[in-house]
Amino acid sequence: MVRFNRIMILIGVLVMGQNSLARENRLQAYLAKQIPVTSKNCHEQSSELAQNFSRLTGIAAAGRCESTSSKGNDILISYEATEPLNVVTSATEIGFPGQGYEFTTKSQCENNLPGETKAFRDLTGTDPLLTFCRSQENYYGRVRWALIVEGFGKTDKKIAWASSLFPGQPPKELMLRVTSDIKNTFSDASMTVRHAFLQDDEHGHLRLTVNYFGKYDEQIQTRSLASVNTMTQCELALADIQSISNADKNLKTLSYCVINPYSRGADLVIVIDVTKWYRLRQAAESFKSYADCAAARMGLLDLYRSHYPEKILAGFCTEWGPDWKINLLYPADPS
Repeated sequence: MVRFNRIMILIGVLVMGQNSLARENRLQAYLAKQIPVTSKNCHEQSSELAQNFSRLTGIAAAGRCESTSSKGNDILISYEATEPLNVVTSATEIGFPGQGYEFTTKSQCENNLPGETKAFRDLTGTDPLLTFCRSQENYYGRVRWALIVEGFGKTDKKIAWASSLFPGQPPKELMLRVTSDIKNTFSDASMTVRHAFLQDDEHGHLRLTVNYFGKYDEQIQTRSLASVNTMTQCELALADIQSISNADKNLKTLSYCVINPYSRGADLVIVIDVTKWYRLRQAAESFKSYADCAAARMGLLDLYRSHYPEKILAGFCTEWGPDWKINLLYPADPS
């Protein structure tokens, strides 16, 4: 029996060794998309890119031209490794059409290449394989540019994107303030904001797009906390949310009153980290006007606080279709 057990152990070790060898010899592939066309043809580019890949990763590789077009060349890099290398890239295939194509000129994009190369190096500990600017023309002829920085590295962060509609039409000065506030407010140990853009998207809406090093996509978002008739009504609500924000600095909130010409009123717009913010739900009651809602608001908050376990922090009157509702704000953890 002892001899049998030893034989089984030996067989197990051999099998494990064979499995390990099989994993080490697995063929992996990496596709580099739309590499800018140069004086070299696509096949020469493939060989050069494979050499750079090997220089950066220490892994032997072969390159092959997969396709060519006016937008650039697609190149397939083949290499052997136990598992695919972790790709870190600023390119995005998600969200609305044109997401990531945020720079308005090629020179604006190229001026940011050195800074993004350094940021990539700081994040991953290695240089990127690709750094270039790529253009895209939307359906009504506007050309915008995407800054592509792409390589490999072990990190718990990625080059992430978040985009959301921004209610209303703020003046240029406020737009500049919003993008500056976002970079200064949300950059911390868990996230580093690289760019914040506030501009028209492909459908004519004003959209906030944020590019950052973080764990999740779609983390920084805008919300309309209250849609009201006048700036005076908005500023009353603004004072409430700012008071709450000042009481808890850990839950970062940017808040602004913005004229909304589409609704002929004003919106209390907030910018938040959705992974760690308060919760919102609407009170059951409806009102015919802002005045009716404002008159009932404090009494209704007291009523909710007496009947439900959530710690109601505030309530915001907002237009909701033909009626008015109250947005109730309470901590994410109801305890």
